[in-house]
Amino acid sequence: KTVYGDDTRRSKVESLEELINHVMSLYPSLRDFTLKYLDDEEERVTIANEQDFEEALEVMDGSILKVFIIDAVERTPVVLVDEEKEDIEEESAMPTRDEAIVDLLSVLEDEEIAGDLFEMI
Repeated sequence: KTVYGDDTRRSKVESLEELINHVMSLYPSLRDFTLKYLDDEEERVTIANEQDFEEALEVMDGSILKVFIIDAVERTPVVLVDEEKEDIEEESAMPTRDEAIVDLLSVLEDEEIAGDLFEMI
């Protein structure tokens, strides 16, 4: 299977070259992309050469290989598993500058140091 955005296609290919040609025929506007799959440890692994492709097939051990097509311009997966979405949302929930300053000042117990620090900022 190939997955690009919300489009999933099922096909049979025998080599990395066939896979790349198939992807290019499905998405002609896609100029530069990376292919990845989820391995047996649920990690995204890049398929960069024929050896990687053979390894991916071996790891899947007869199961259907799901290949994620990642637009190289964006360099981010177009499709994210729900857990990955949650991780990204948690990471992006960074405090604002003011919130970080307030947090830092609340940690400081010595009011004199906190006051001096606040004046420097």
